[in-house]
Amino acid sequence: MYPGGVRVKIHWLARIVFVLLSVLSLLAWLVFMGALAAGSWPQFEQLSNLRTHISVLLLGVGFLWFALRRKFPRARGMALTMAVFALFGLTPALALFGFSDDISEGAPEMRIGSVNLLFGIGHPEPVGAWMGEEKL
Repeated sequence: MYPGGVRVKIHWLARIVFVLLSVLSLLAWLVFMGALAAGSWPQFEQLSNLRTHISVLLLGVGFLWFALRRKFPRARGMALTMAVFALFGLTPALALFGFSDDISEGAPEMRIGSVNLLFGIGHPEPVGAWMGEEKL
C-alpha cells in the first residue's frame, strides 16, 4: 500500500512477463529439439552447433521460472523441465570435467586443420601445399 491507502495492482506486468517467458521457453525448446534432430535430418545441422548455448539458455529460463514460482502457477514444473533439458544438452560438455588422459611419451602427434570449402577459397594454393606437406 502506498501512502493514503492507494493500492496499485500490476497484473498487466505479470501477464507480459508470463507471455514473454513462455515464448522464450517455447523458442529455446524448439531450437534445442532441432539441434537434437540434426543426426536424423541434415537440415538442422547448423542448430547442433548451438546445442551448448541453447542448453545454457534453457538453464537460465528454468531459473527465471523458479524465481517467479510464487507469481505463476506451475512454474516449478516448467523450471524442472527446462533444467532437465539443459542438463541433457550439457552432458557432453560436463563429461569433460574431472578427466585427464594419460598421454604416453611415445604417442603419435595428431594435428587438426579446418578449411571452409562451402563458400569457396579465393586462393586454394596454400591450402593444397599445406595438405601436401602433411601427407593427408
